[in-house]
Amino acid sequence: MIRVLQRFAALLGVFALLVPVTGCPTGRGDDDDTTDDDDAVDDDDAADDDDGTGECLDGSRVFRGELAFGPLSTPGDFEAFCADYDAVEGNLGISGLNLSTLEGLDCLCGVSGFVWLFENQSLVTLDGLQGLQYIGGSLRLERNFALANISNLAALTEVGGELRVEENHSLQSLTGFNNLDVVGEGVMILSNSALADTTGLQGVTSIGGDLILDDNEVLNNFSGPPSLASLGGVLEITNNAGLNAVAGFNELAEIATAIPIGSTGYEVRVANNPNLISFAGFPQIGTMPIGLYIQGGPALAWSAFAGVSVIQGKLELRGFGANSSITGLNNLRSVVADLIVEDFQGTTLPLASVATVGGTLRIRNDSQIVDLNGLAGMTSVGADLVIDNNDNLTSLLGLHGLATVGGNFQVTSNDQIQNAQAEGLRDAIGEQNIGGSVTISN
Repeated sequence: MIRVLQRFAALLGVFALLVPVTGCPTGRGDDDDTTDDDDAVDDDDAADDDDGTGECLDGSRVFRGELAFGPLSTPGDFEAFCADYDAVEGNLGISGLNLSTLEGLDCLCGVSGFVWLFENQSLVTLDGLQGLQYIGGSLRLERNFALANISNLAALTEVGGELRVEENHSLQSLTGFNNLDVVGEGVMILSNSALADTTGLQGVTSIGGDLILDDNEVLNNFSGPPSLASLGGVLEITNNAGLNAVAGFNELAEIATAIPIGSTGYEVRVANNPNLISFAGFPQIGTMPIGLYIQGGPALAWSAFAGVSVIQGKLELRGFGANSSITGLNNLRSVVADLIVEDFQGTTLPLASVATVGGTLRIRNDSQIVDLNGLAGMTSVGADLVIDNNDNLTSLLGLHGLATVGGNFQVTSNDQIQNAQAEGLRDAIGEQNIGGSVTISN
């Protein structure tokens, strides 16, 4: 008998789980009609119900319902399932299992709904899932603390929903996703404390949602899938303490074109990776529809997005150390929203090609900047101009090409700047070309 895990059912909000194999439909059944039993001789008429996605779900050995295995399940339960079925039209949950493998479930080739492996503390490998080719919903591997190897997922080519790998603290590699081509929603790789290798994702060509890499503390390098052509959501690489380098994404031509619900307002956000020294790649991206947030580190060399000419949202640069460099934004001409540079330790700004900022231009708390020559191409700021608390700034001449400031003009608390220099910048723009108030106090 396949034993039902009631706790798991409650977690998933599943209304009912079909319990014994003998109580479930054998094959696809006839779906309550009287003429079409989806058998070998009657599969081609208009009333036929063989419309499952995933080839093996169109076969005759499909279990219909919600299926769960739990603490009392044995290999014999897997074998009992496989005696009559090789696919699930519904969802599959495995939680609290007291087995080290899934051996006996080798028949399983497809699941139309989600597959969730949750808190299986004895599970070491996914031996038994080597036949799994298709998941119509999400695949979630969560809190399986002993899981060390997912190589048995090598037959999997498509996940229709989200791919989430979270808090599997013995997992060192994503080898097993090598043949995965399409993920319909997001890819979330989160808080896997032993994960050192993500190259198993190299074959992915399409991700329908976000790609988030967060809190994987020993991950050293992340190379984006070289054939990934589209990313429907945002890219976030955050809180990875050991991350040294990011590269790849050589064919990616477009990232999210609209701000997803719950987004931070940036389509690319890189933050709190303290050992990151190299960020490269993304050569095909020409326009960023949402925004870019980069929090650097002591010695980050940023060469990514070298082809970007327009950021239609906000650009924010923070925390770049004195030994950092930014060459990837050399072709940037326009930032449609705000441009913010804060806590920047370099001596000059790498944005000389930027001509227009549609929102606010804010240069604040940049203790090592000595001049604004890195903004020498700037001709207009749509909202406020704020130059504040830059301890070593000695010259404002780099902004003397500004023709308009749509909002307020503020030059304050810059220890090495004389008020006369700020007045000189004001006059170069022309007070009549400043849309708001003027504040000068240094």
